[in-house]
Amino acid sequence: MAGGEYVQMTETSSGGDQRISYDDLLDTVRTALQSESPPEVVDLAAMALVDGQALGNARFGLGLLSQLDPRTRLVRPRIAERMGGRVVLDGSGCFGPLVMAEGVHLVQALVREHGIAIVAARSVAGMGRLAPYVEAIARGGSLAIAGAASSPAVAPHEGHAPFVGTNPLAVALPSTDGEPLVLDIASSAATMAEVHKARDGGAALPEGVAVDANGSPTTDPDALGAVLPRGGLLGTMIGVAVEAMTAGVTGEPPVNTARTVTLIAVQCPPDSGQELRRRLLDAGGREPSARARTVIARARREGLVLDADTADTLAQARP
Repeated sequence: MAGGEYVQMTETSSGGDQRISYDDLLDTVRTALQSESPPEVVDLAAMALVDGQALGNARFGLGLLSQLDPRTRLVRPRIAERMGGRVVLDGSGCFGPLVMAEGVHLVQALVREHGIAIVAARSVAGMGRLAPYVEAIARGGSLAIAGAASSPAVAPHEGHAPFVGTNPLAVALPSTDGEPLVLDIASSAATMAEVHKARDGGAALPEGVAVDANGSPTTDPDALGAVLPRGGLLGTMIGVAVEAMTAGVTGEPPVNTARTVTLIAVQCPPDSGQELRRRLLDAGGREPSARARTVIARARREGLVLDADTADTLAQARP
């Protein structure tokens, strides 16, 4: 696709849903994200959005384009602090997925220079999944760890009031015999994207994922007081650890819609993930990222179906 031309949708279905090929959609999103960032940064951010959309939640995919203010389209995050292999970015006023992709770009350069890198970002807007960013680092031959802390929404184990955000953690190891081994771990029993999706669709939340303002269990997204931690005490510990590794580096706790994010990378043997994957599968386990990878691969073959609202968001994001 040339010149930022909006792609032609095909296979319009009932309800106004439209099918688009993966490659055409990726090109359209790349065009929407054209900025002063290097092409590889734009490519990674665009792929993260399209893959998030393929996984079925627009709030982790193309819905994020609604945050793309034309006035800040060209803004790159500035370096607020730098000390050797440790860098802190200021993401205020920037598009979240581009901040994440810029962080990956910087991490990769620092690892080549120092063998280890820590890149944190403060004041980051919505950014979707962490998995694409740690996977990109692992493809370069490094162990990658990422955490993103958001404003309080999750109650502690056996508690009733929000004290940390949904705070996901992602880890990736390189592998020379296939794709990187990727873990994308939710510390909360539900994401806020899932809560908003239920609220928008008039649906109930699953049992056991939320409490109301009085600390009583609820399935009503409009009555939400706090989300519960995934796995009880384990989810609470992950949530606390993520905020420690983000606010501890950036010096800024997450507030309102702004997140604090940290990417850590360490050079490691390029086959680090292979033995761990083999042991997992030999023990009868399933690779954590296998389902997501299968869904994304199918979208790359068959295309994606966009509802009318998402297609409109995409159209409005064009330069």
